[in-house]
Amino acid sequence: MESLTQPSLPSTELPKFTTAPSDPGEETASPREAATRAIVRVAVPLTPEESQRLHSLLERLFHRPLELAVEVTPSVIGGVWVRVGDEVIDGSVRGQLETLRYHLRTQSRIMITSHLTFTQPKGTI
Repeated sequence: MESLTQPSLPSTELPKFTTAPSDPGEETASPREAATRAIVRVAVPLTPEESQRLHSLLERLFHRPLELAVEVTPSVIGGVWVRVGDEVIDGSVRGQLETLRYHLRTQSRIMITSHLTFTQPKGTI
């Protein structure tokens, strides 16, 4: 699993936290259970060593014992997606691609809008 050992991401650092709404099909847990349970989504099964390393890293990050619930979800493409309570760490390739798509769309809209503003003949706006 390359996302745990990427040279651009130190082994003790995880991507930023975000607060995300629950997935519509996801079972809801009590607030206490949700805060001690880490739902982990990966594209391929983790080795025991990767699972233990991720488990230790998440417990240090959240400052409490956590129960790992690992789900193999091919749509993640690569990397790791984690939810603990209402906090989400999206280090998945899918999340990165969605972020890239959002930024590209935003930038293209800005470029098109600014181009139209500068090319319109005066008095037609």
